[in-house]
Amino acid sequence: MHRGDEPTWPPLAGNRAPAALVVAALRDASVPPANAVATTRAITGSRLVTVDEQTHVPLFGGQANACLTGTVTAYLVHGHLPERNTAC
Repeated sequence: MHRGDEPTWPPLAGNRAPAALVVAALRDASVPPANAVATTRAITGSRLVTVDEQTHVPLFGGQANACLTGTVTAYLVHGHLPERNTAC
């Protein structure tokens, strides 16, 4: 038997994930921004924060600005999501 034959436990049903902050670069050559939009929509209550950069990991790739850093810090430290999707 291999993992593909085993049932997932507990069974996955519905959207049980807590709201998330999704971070994306608009000119990411590895992951299209549409994927970040889809992920944000798939997790109820989530927010998307974008930067207009050509990078894969804007927060750690040296392309972060005060807007991105502040938004991510507020989420990680205090659990605060922006009221709406944000373009940094």
